[in-house]
This record gives sequence, C-alpha cells and structure tokens, in this order.
Amino acid sequence: MSASREIQICNAIAAELNNPTNGFSSSFAAAKHWLEVYQATDLANLQVSVTPWRLRRERLTRGNGGSSSTNQLDYTIQVDMQKLVNMATLESDCDALSAIAEQVFDFYSDAHYLAGLTNYQVMEVAREDICEANRLYDQPLWESYIEMVVRVYVAT
Repeated sequence: MSASREIQICNAIAAELNNPTNGFSSSFAAAKHWLEVYQATDLANLQVSVTPWRLRRERLTRGNGGSSSTNQLDYTIQVDMQKLVNMATLESDCDALSAIAEQVFDFYSDAHYLAGLTNYQVMEVAREDICEANRLYDQPLWESYIEMVVRVYVAT
C-alpha cells in the first residue's frame, strides 16, 4: 500500500530539511511525526518534526460524460522545532534557534516546489508565534512552529 499524499508530503519536507546542500546553519534530523513528544534527553539537540495538519479540497471542474473532475488539494503541514535551552545563555540560544527557524521559513517561501513530488507547491508559509513563550518559562524549552500550505491538483 502506498503512503497517503499527506505522508508523502511530510516525508518530502523532512528529506529537504535533512539535505545538507540546502544550506541551513545547523544540522538536525527532521522526521515525520504524528505527535511532537520528546524525552528531555532528546531535547538537548534540536528536534524537528513534520506533521500533517489539515486538508482542504476545492473542486475546480466537474467531470461529465466520462471525463474527470479537477480538484485543488491544499495540505497544511506543520514543522515543529524544539530544543531545551540554558537559562544562563537563554538570549544567545534563542537567537541562534530563531535564525535556524527563519532559514527554514525562507527556504519554503516564494512558491517552492517540493523535491521528489511532481507539481506539489508550497503556497503559504507562516510563523504565527515566533516562539512559544510559555514553554520557555515552564521548562525552559524553545519551540517554534512553521505552518505551510502545500497545493496539488488532482483529477478524479
């Protein structure tokens, strides 16, 4: 059984994030996850999860007489970045992590096409909260989400 489209998209994004030629300033291992839950020992290093979030479908053309319909599918994918930080070096740690998140954000801007998936295009990218401040107070854990909408057209 082949993977669903949303899993293919998450795997393609994780592969792009893990590709050293894409020029991110820090190395990390991105992976598709359904839950972004880590042990404290894991969070000593930057953890990057790629999670399917939403799917919206819009029918663009209606098939008639045996012809197929064309549908626009918009998949919302979330890239979650987490790392425990040291309170003594909080400012510099968070500055460096924010720079990495910004690099990922910029990489997926400008109507980026996903490598390995024909005609899958990133249409929107957002970082609604630059950093989850409550997590910094509680743990101290730096966490940032990058949400993107990946569009593909399919015939049914």
